[in-house]
Amino acid sequence: MSDPAVLNPVPWLKSTVESASTCIRARSNGEVPATVLRGRRFRLPRHVLQPLATAMDRGQLSARGLDRTTRVAWTVADLDGRDRPGVDDVNEALEMRSRRGR
Repeated sequence: MSDPAVLNPVPWLKSTVESASTCIRARSNGEVPATVLRGRRFRLPRHVLQPLATAMDRGQLSARGLDRTTRVAWTVADLDGRDRPGVDDVNEALEMRSRRGR
């Protein structure tokens, strides 16, 4: 299987796979390594991540929780047909996380 679409059905990773010398094997946003999410190409702007930073400052979110919530924000953006998550996507992901804990 050398087809990048088969190896990487995560929409926002497709262009990376096509141009990268090594392949990131991810079938879902949940499988994308945190290092990729934090890397220069996919790092979200500070204002988009601000709700997560606030939750971390309040002790409501760990570093692992930040990574997981960021992945959910990418999924929300994918489902809504956007290339990248915005503040609303991050807030929605954070809300899903807080509802899960109740």
